[in-house]
Amino acid sequence: MLGALGISYAGFLAAFASSVVLARALGTEGKGTFSLFQTTVAMVTVAVSFGIGHGQMYHCGKDPSKLRHFLPNAVAIAVGLGGAAAVVFFAAGWLLRIRAVEQLGWRAGIAGALCIPTLMLINYQRQYFLITRRYALSKLNFAVTQLSPLVAVGAVAVVGTVTAERVIIAFVLSQLACLFAFQLLIAREDVDWWGSPSASFAREAFRFGIRQYLSDLCLTLTSRLDFFIVAWMLGRSALGIYSVAVGLAEVVSRFPSEIGGMLFPALASNDIRAGRAPAILRTTMFAAVVGAVALGLGSGPLVTLLYGTRFHESIVNFRWLLLGTVAWSSIFVTWNHTSARGRPGVGVVVFGAAAALDLALDLVLLPRIGVVGASIAATASYWLAATVFLQLFCRSERSSLRGAVVAQPSDLRWLHAQLADLFRRRPAVRQGAAGAE
Repeated sequence: MLGALGISYAGFLAAFASSVVLARALGTEGKGTFSLFQTTVAMVTVAVSFGIGHGQMYHCGKDPSKLRHFLPNAVAIAVGLGGAAAVVFFAAGWLLRIRAVEQLGWRAGIAGALCIPTLMLINYQRQYFLITRRYALSKLNFAVTQLSPLVAVGAVAVVGTVTAERVIIAFVLSQLACLFAFQLLIAREDVDWWGSPSASFAREAFRFGIRQYLSDLCLTLTSRLDFFIVAWMLGRSALGIYSVAVGLAEVVSRFPSEIGGMLFPALASNDIRAGRAPAILRTTMFAAVVGAVALGLGSGPLVTLLYGTRFHESIVNFRWLLLGTVAWSSIFVTWNHTSARGRPGVGVVVFGAAAALDLALDLVLLPRIGVVGASIAATASYWLAATVFLQLFCRSERSSLRGAVVAQPSDLRWLHAQLADLFRRRPAVRQGAAGAE
């Protein structure tokens, strides 16, 4: 698992480098435009997924014979449903003069309509690798796709002037290249992507997934609704400032996010032994706190060095968001734990309440104190969701609050052993407090 995390972190570093290059090449307004595009296609991708991917993972974990239907169903859903929904969304956006769509322009809209089914298929690829326990391949898929913005900027710089619109188009083309590269890899394993989809499996996955879907949609709103509000109320330059702060703050939650992504199929398959989940949460929270403290201490010079003086306003936003992302880091374990235990619908209430709080605070704070209001609103909503899920987690695991979040010496010894073993390039140690066995 640590090897897979190493690959994923390499991808995250590539994405981070891309963010820095984009900010310097495009400025605040161009960075805001690109962030608005990414957030829009990601939101639509989640909205049209209906949680079927998670449903397929859940049922394949219970019955591995259903894996033969995973990819054929993925193609049918992504190309048919995702492609149609993408075209309808952008066409309606132009006709109804939705501000987010108008700000992107028609060329970026066409690129977005192509990007949405592509992102859906890439997500299905990752889920397929996760449910078949090939964590390294799943994270390699992530890492390669995270290189796309950097590749896009480089390609555009070679052929002409770097603009947000050109980078968006190059980004979508690079995502398509990643999709086909991993499709060829899967095809070598004699997996039939183009076989006959199973309607019964799709219905079964939908029945579980729709509960997960509503929760995931509310989760996405909690974490990204403020991008649209900032762009709407303050403009794309303000969004460029805010997106840089968010990108930096999310460094803190990267380790918990990766652990949570691998945790869901393991929990759904009952591969996690009793009592291991609190140890996993403690370890991930320790990593999040250490990361937040380190980044907070160097926040001013870090932002200026990486992004330049044009993004100086991001510093105060970044500091506020660090307070929230420490709490938010816990939900990648506690939420996946709740969902894999058969209660995905809980997220609708929890994330829905968090998104509503975020929206209300944005509307109150943004006109009064500017873009920093979005950081304060996000932090408040993160703490609300984290607190509720932590209580549910402790109740389910019969653990105290201290036992769930405060790292113990055995957790640190396990983490040290895993990292030492990884650097020696030997097989990862499978013993210890947070082993997902």
